Amino acid sequence: MATGVKVDPSTIELYKIFKLRKTPHRFVVLYIDLEAGFIKIERTVDKNEDISQEDEYNSFISSLPTNEGRYFWADLTVTGKSGAARDIMFSVAWNPNNAPTKSNILYSMSKAALIEKCREEI
Repeated sequence: MATGVKVDPSTIELYKIFKLRKTPHRFVVLYIDLEAGFIKIERTVDKNEDISQEDEYNSFISSLPTNEGRYFWADLTVTGKSGAARDIMFSVAWNPNNAPTKSNILYSMSKAALIEKCREEI
């Protein structure tokens, strides 16, 4: 990676099964461990069938730090123009306004390499 940050092998393994939708997870939160120099799994959030997907998403977003960057993967059902529902996996770099510029740059610059590394392992 251009930033020197590598992807932890456990992150790649979880990506593989999350991409195939073989987990109960709705969201996977990742962080950059600066001491180790790896992108690692911080936590997972399982799907909650008792609330709407929108409420689930809003609750999840409110749980993210407001002063540090993160990545997250989301498995969401989206309705297309035709009205058909599709499950789509999103990969997001969370760079809040209150985070230090260095954190935002690090997360922004490492995102493409994270996705590339995970996809090449599939």
